[in-house]
Amino acid sequence: MAKKEKKIMSKKSKMRKLISLFVLLVLFIVLYFVVETVNKGKEKANEAKNEASISIHKMDVANIISFSYQYEGIQYLFQKENDVWICTNDTSIELDQNLVDNLIHKFKDVSASRIVEENSSDLSQYGLDNPTNIIKVTDKFDKTVIFNIGNENKIVNGYYIKTQENNTVYLIDNFPTFFNKNLDDLKKVQDDSNSTDTTTQE
Repeated sequence: MAKKEKKIMSKKSKMRKLISLFVLLVLFIVLYFVVETVNKGKEKANEAKNEASISIHKMDVANIISFSYQYEGIQYLFQKENDVWICTNDTSIELDQNLVDNLIHKFKDVSASRIVEENSSDLSQYGLDNPTNIIKVTDKFDKTVIFNIGNENKIVNGYYIKTQENNTVYLIDNFPTFFNKNLDDLKKVQDDSNSTDTTTQE
């Protein structure tokens, strides 16, 4: 009897293990499908967001030779000379080329979240009759694009924008804020490590 009971207990133990493994397998499968569903949902949301964006202007940033903008009442003009960016406001200031390149790449695809009004007859309601900023960019083919920046719409967290070509008013997110920089923000930070090493050696 004892042997039979042991065999029965052994079978029950094995059965419990099999059931436990089966339950774990089912849980893993369910978890996998949940993760897949969430990921697909995120992908669809991103695709929908990209499809919803409206391209105002695209350009090859490698062809850009100059750009300008206004900040704190000063107009800054940047030009590319011998593959080096300088600011004509003060050519003695050495610019951080990476920081300037970051600004340049904002022109790659200037996209709006939506069209507010086509062929607007009253730009003043958007602050575009007297723009808060005028951002210009020119490529090596002498093609210049001018973006007029209007009022900020704090409700939707965006800015009104139009090109010089027409009076179609768009709503854009943070594109204008990238150009809220003066020369101190863009100048190259000098590395004092060399001078420190020299002083230490002396």
